[in-house]
Amino acid sequence: MTDASTTPRLDRIAARYAARPDTNQVRAAIRRDGGPTWSWAEPGARDRFAVASTTKLVTATLTLSAVDRGLLRLDTAASTVLGLEALEGLHVRRGLDARPEITIERLLSHATGIADYFSDRGNDGRILQKDLLEADEAWDARSAIDRVRGVKPHGHPGRGLAHYSDTNYRLLELILEEVEGAPYADLVRTRIAEPLDLDSTFLLTPATLDRFDTIAPLLAGRDPLVVPRVLASAGADGSLVSTTDDMLDFADAFFGARLFSQELLERALADRRRMLVPPGQYGLGVMRVRFNDAWRPRLLPPLFGHSGITGAGLFRAPDAGLTIAFGVNQFSKPALGYRFMAELMSAALREL
Repeated sequence: MTDASTTPRLDRIAARYAARPDTNQVRAAIRRDGGPTWSWAEPGARDRFAVASTTKLVTATLTLSAVDRGLLRLDTAASTVLGLEALEGLHVRRGLDARPEITIERLLSHATGIADYFSDRGNDGRILQKDLLEADEAWDARSAIDRVRGVKPHGHPGRGLAHYSDTNYRLLELILEEVEGAPYADLVRTRIAEPLDLDSTFLLTPATLDRFDTIAPLLAGRDPLVVPRVLASAGADGSLVSTTDDMLDFADAFFGARLFSQELLERALADRRRMLVPPGQYGLGVMRVRFNDAWRPRLLPPLFGHSGITGAGLFRAPDAGLTIAFGVNQFSKPALGYRFMAELMSAALREL
């Protein structure tokens, strides 16, 4: 950590967000390449927090590693690994079935058009993202995928904008388990957490629900949101638990291409599609975010990484040599985490 006297602006920003009634146990850390790391935590905050969809960076890492080792190719069709039956009804549009066109690359980049089991209305008429505010429930990868069988897709695979869909990453979860011969949670542990000494990082699952009380509590607006079964059900699209220190170490490995090749890293960052929901673009498991005057008076360099619905995120600004990990533990205000990050990074350009 830097000396407290050198980071008053960063400290004030973090404290201001912590004082809000719609954040909980706020924490953040920023690391400059070859320089200091600033970190801040709300007094009494637990070290671990749910990083939600930031998990997708881990899933992308596991997938790119499998490509690197010859277990998959980016142009491998998902049906080649899982069978055509596993994708039945996931992409039928105007009578045309596009199952053979669902590839690893398109799953990673949200370019399949497959509906989102979490935020879209499923074939049962429900929207999970809304329902979980009323009741804690559980699901697994296969039941999540089943929810959108027969649901109208958002576009043809490989064409147009990126349509963000958690279903894509549940399919990647099943694919990884098939080609690696191990459960996804074990892959996170043996291929990422243990090699990088991420001692506080783990996947929350039904088998590890006894660790739920070690995680920072969530809010929905100003109300407590206690949904351990939901958090343990998101798997490869959102069940990771970590700390800011562990996430910074993971970012060093990810952007340093230490877990897969430099060639694949460059492709992951460069092969981008504009997202339907701003602010940004989506590559192979990586968001590219560019803030403008609507967000901050000072323009920030592009950031690469991922955010989560809990107001968590992990992003790197290569042009500035800065990496940030953060969490505000707010489920219902997705823009809040981005604003927190934008303010901190703008100040970090001056202070670190």
